[in-house]
Amino acid sequence: MSIADRNSVVTFLYFRIVVTAAMKGPVGAAGLIAFTAHPGSTTAVVLVAALVTNYAVSNAMLFRQASRDKLAVLRFLERYEGASFERVPARQLAHLFDFSFMIPSYVRPRWLIDYFVDHRLHVFLVRRGTAARIFASPSAFVSPIAQDAYIFLREDIGEMSSRTRFRLTHELGHAAAIYATNAQRNLIGLVPMYLSMAWTVAGAAWTPLLLGWTLAQLLATMLVGGAMFELYRGRQRFNGEIVADYMAVRHLPDGIVADLVAKGSAETLVGQDPTLSDVESAQRRRILAAALEARNRGEEIEIPEIYLRETFRHPALFSGLLLAHLAYLANFAITDPPAPLAALLFCLPALVIVLLAALVDGALRHSILTRISPRPFAKTGSDAAESHSA
Repeated sequence: MSIADRNSVVTFLYFRIVVTAAMKGPVGAAGLIAFTAHPGSTTAVVLVAALVTNYAVSNAMLFRQASRDKLAVLRFLERYEGASFERVPARQLAHLFDFSFMIPSYVRPRWLIDYFVDHRLHVFLVRRGTAARIFASPSAFVSPIAQDAYIFLREDIGEMSSRTRFRLTHELGHAAAIYATNAQRNLIGLVPMYLSMAWTVAGAAWTPLLLGWTLAQLLATMLVGGAMFELYRGRQRFNGEIVADYMAVRHLPDGIVADLVAKGSAETLVGQDPTLSDVESAQRRRILAAALEARNRGEEIEIPEIYLRETFRHPALFSGLLLAHLAYLANFAITDPPAPLAALLFCLPALVIVLLAALVDGALRHSILTRISPRPFAKTGSDAAESHSA
């Protein structure tokens, strides 16, 4: 699928109205339909509660995963207790990467990009100090869920080899907004759809139609949706790697791209990743080699077609499930919209949960930054020798 096809009116409407409404924001869609069909103060309360519920539940799941990602950073820091860390202003990496690619929005004002770089991108130069050992090449912990990035470097940007620059830019590519769309969808999964069924049953009058349709919708979601998401999640690692490769090739300077092509580095840049099958690793090498060669010829490279196809296209059966779910929500939102009390019983606990999840995530971010001593350090002889050998 080409970029032009992805941005066509039909694809845009399908993805933004059908997919988002039925799969990513069904409770909010139900509230909007109820308010549109029965405008008034009562359904206005229902609409607000629906939007808050949908937002809170989805973001609570994202914060939960982001907290897990930060725990991985803390475990990394524990392994290198005694190392010295020096904070590098993240804007020093601006010449390496267009950070607007990391903002999940069609409108990316300069202040929003600057905020992201200053508050979400954390870069450190590391020396062994009193640590027993230290990592041999740049290490990065990038969370496409919260788009936090913690990058630990062994050498200054100007001292890096072409391969190391590729790895660094590749890690930045993992936080790109286009991959965050895929990763967040796979994490949230079918939870909003199940929640919207509970919302409908809690608010509507219990009739044979309601109970029968809800049961049918539940079984269809479990069988059809569950099978689809098993495929999505199985391919998530592969999709993340090819998008990060694409972002790296897109942003590397011409000289480094030429050097990588001359050395045939595509084969060695993609190592033995135990999370990828042999077929996926070979496919990734072919895509990366083709992108490097195209870029070296001065051609503009596009997001890999396989990624766009797997992210924005859905089988007819899955699309039918989404449309059926929209019809289910619309029918009961129009005929029997939920009362404000039922809506608030969903809204308030969801709001408490997302606030707690956000506090935990913020506490972990603070713990990481306070644990890393930002003391300047002198490059000792042993450090210099070790850095050279790495």
